[in-house]
Amino acid sequence: MMSAATSATVFSFNLAQDALALEPLYRLRAEVQSSAQNRDAFRAVVESIPDAGADAVRRGIGYWVLGRNADTVETLNHAKGNFADFFRAKALLANGEAPVAFVIFEKLRADDHVGTASRFSELECHVARAEWDTLAKALKSFPKSLAETADYHYFQGCLANAQGRHENAIVSFERALEIHPEHRRAMFHLAYSLDLYGMDDEAREIYEKLVQLPPVDIAAVMNLGILYEDRNEYPRAIACFDAVLRSDPHNLKARLYKNDCEASLTMFYDETQERKDDKLQQTLRVPITDFELSVRARNCLTKMNIKSLGDLVRKSESELLSYKNFGETSLNEIKAILGSKNLGLGMLPPEKITQPPPEMGSVDPNLYSKPILELDLSVRSRRTMEALAIRSVGDLLQHSAEELLAMPNFGQTSLNEIRMKLRALGVDLRDTKGGPIKTFTPIPLPTSKKNELDAELMDDDELFDEIDEAALPEEPIEPDAEPDLEGDDGSDGGADGGADDGGVDEV
Repeated sequence: MMSAATSATVFSFNLAQDALALEPLYRLRAEVQSSAQNRDAFRAVVESIPDAGADAVRRGIGYWVLGRNADTVETLNHAKGNFADFFRAKALLANGEAPVAFVIFEKLRADDHVGTASRFSELECHVARAEWDTLAKALKSFPKSLAETADYHYFQGCLANAQGRHENAIVSFERALEIHPEHRRAMFHLAYSLDLYGMDDEAREIYEKLVQLPPVDIAAVMNLGILYEDRNEYPRAIACFDAVLRSDPHNLKARLYKNDCEASLTMFYDETQERKDDKLQQTLRVPITDFELSVRARNCLTKMNIKSLGDLVRKSESELLSYKNFGETSLNEIKAILGSKNLGLGMLPPEKITQPPPEMGSVDPNLYSKPILELDLSVRSRRTMEALAIRSVGDLLQHSAEELLAMPNFGQTSLNEIRMKLRALGVDLRDTKGGPIKTFTPIPLPTSKKNELDAELMDDDELFDEIDEAALPEEPIEPDAEPDLEGDDGSDGGADGGADDGGVDEV
């Protein structure tokens, strides 16, 4: 049945009259969130429905369709029926009240209309509270009839990621998308996981598809922008950050990223040389354990504390041969490996061991000699370290925040990344040149995507009315562009391809 909300807007479901069912409601939600015009038209529909009696259920569901969770809860608090309870619980979950929502979902398991959706929403409550052991038990006891659904594999992927089994997580998310190609949460987490593995092209392609599915959410647009930025696609990156800022003018992270991109547009550097240098640095970071070496050569390198090709090319032939049990055979073996990578012994100067200056004697000397590569910095930050000949944490602590910010292509975002890494070690940069180094109890790194990027789950309800296709750049997404990321969207398409925030695939 087709119903006109206005003379210009037609929705597939008449909220005021049609029989309530989850699948058409999810589809309606996607339609409403596909544009600002549709949202405006649907608001008028919702406001025309009485908020008392049996009609209150429909009005409350209408608020959920619009993403107005507080209004959903308030309207459905005194309404009766399983549909009222289900959507009230969905709104409570989106508002961070997972324990209360879980109790409601658990009671609705046996309902013919919302039972399956409620079971999957119970799992979402476990994810929201990081109850991974409970989630694992729930998945094991899940009905076999639901074990081959997109949502089941999505939650398996979430569990695998939480347990550090990232390759298994990728397999689970890919399986979820085979079953339901527009499963929004599976798309986001797959892109996120692929980027962690350095598969930027694949991650970018998935994000580009995701931002085409209404409702467009902030996390996906932010991640896509950061991926574009890392590939020096600054106009596309700025377009993404602008879209976020038009929807959320107070988003400080988007403003920082945009400022960094704009600064980069005014700076010139040799892109070809940058790529060559970056490729060399990647090669130098390859661990020695990746190569098949004889037992004698491997043992000698281990005792010499040579862990990567970068460590190896800082040694000369005479240094290696002077080591006990290291002979010509082992030397030729090493030279063959380096030759296969276009490297050679002695091509880089020896790594200097940085000792704490007298005024910083309280800092652990081992920390000063810690290689800067072990901080796992982003490309932009790493290039700045190379330009300043910073090879260890001790070298880095000789510089102030002001000095780093004065470097080309180094902005506030990169500074925040470096300070976060240092604080995890219990130190911080000087405030000014010549100032003291700060020491304190190490602050653990937050759960993050790459360096400074939050990985906190967001529910798509929180993002409604924030970004629509009119706010996105007209041409920010092209197959030939690339990128490196952030957080999470937490939204799902449901079996109907709509915008089900609870991850319900079977309805």
